[in-house]
Amino acid sequence: MPHITAFNLHDEYASNHACGFVQDLHIPNHMAANLDAALRGIAAVCCVLRAESDALTLGDYIRGGLTDAIAMLANHAQGSLEHARDKAEA
Repeated sequence: MPHITAFNLHDEYASNHACGFVQDLHIPNHMAANLDAALRGIAAVCCVLRAESDALTLGDYIRGGLTDAIAMLANHAQGSLEHARDKAEA
C-alpha cells in the first residue's frame, strides 16, 4: 500500500512554476461560453464522422467539410485561449 502524504501547496506551486505555468487566466463568461460551444461542436462532428458505416455513408465533400469544421473550431478555441494568455501577460 502506498504511503499517503499531506498535500504540499508550496511544492505544487514550485512544480507548476518550473513547467512554465506562471500566469492565471481570466476568461470572461462570453469567452468561456464560446470555448464550450467550439469544443461541443468538435465533439458533435467527431460523433458524426465516427458514425459512418454501411447504414450511413458520407461523401468525400461532406467528410472533408466536417474535417475542416473541426480544424476551424479548434483554431477558434486556440485563438481565444491565446488572447486570454496575452491579456494575462500584459
